[in-house]
Parts: sequence; C-alpha cells; structure tokens
Amino acid sequence: MKKLSSKLIDNQKYEVGHWSLDKQLDIMVKLIKLLGEPVAMLLMGALQQKGSLKEVLNSQMSSQINSEAIKAFTSRLNEAEIKTLLKECTEGLLCDGKQISYDVHFMGRIFHLLKVALFCIRHQYQDFLDVLPDQQGSGLGAQVSLNPEN
Repeated sequence: MKKLSSKLIDNQKYEVGHWSLDKQLDIMVKLIKLLGEPVAMLLMGALQQKGSLKEVLNSQMSSQINSEAIKAFTSRLNEAEIKTLLKECTEGLLCDGKQISYDVHFMGRIFHLLKVALFCIRHQYQDFLDVLPDQQGSGLGAQVSLNPEN
C-alpha cells in the first residue's frame, strides 16, 4: 500500500492505502462492466437533449433518461459479483486503527458498507476522477463526488 487516506464515516475513522496495480486494474474493469452502460446511457440521452457535454453537466437530466439508466444498471447486478466486489474494495481497510472482520464489522450495516466502499474506490481512482471534466473545469472528482458524506 502506498499513500494512505483517512475519513470519518459514521463516527468511525477509516484508513485505506493504495492497492496493488493489478488489483486496481481488476476492480476498475469490474466497475466499468457494472457501471459503463448505465453511465453511457445517461450521457448519451442527455447529449441528445442538450447537444453538448457542458450543457449536460449544467442541467438536470430527464426522468426518462434516468429511469433507462437505472434499468440498465439493475439488469447488470449479480449478487455474487456485488458481494465479491464490495469485499475486495474494503480489504486491508483499517477502522479506528485496527483491522476489521468484514462479516462482523458490516453485519446489519449495509448502507455503511456502501459508504465505506465508495470511500475506498475514490481513494484508488482519485487521479482518474480528477481529470474528467466538469462544469467548472476543475475535475469530476469535485462535481460528481464519490465521497460517501457528500
């Protein structure tokens, strides 16, 4: 693990370091397979309505486009893959300075697990998120936040 990030989530301090490059690439491919089509549908539908990416990012997208993207996303969900992905994303995580037992720590706290997993994902891919354009031109990381508390 290279650089560490820490974040207070639901009154618990989490720390995560960088995964190996192989793990980063493997999980990135899984995320693209899961989210790629729905995100592309959102953007393409909005581009058809607005005409430019800048206008899309500055506007609210129609509920029809959103519902189609949600359908595409939910049709891609696979229980085993989601469970594996969440567990992989939180491996090596420290909570209040200690290793966690995944099954015990997140039992009965599914939304908490999702917030923590998003924190881990954001840490791993921050350089990628920062180069994507947003309406202010400063990077998607600031506009479309994967931050679990924003």
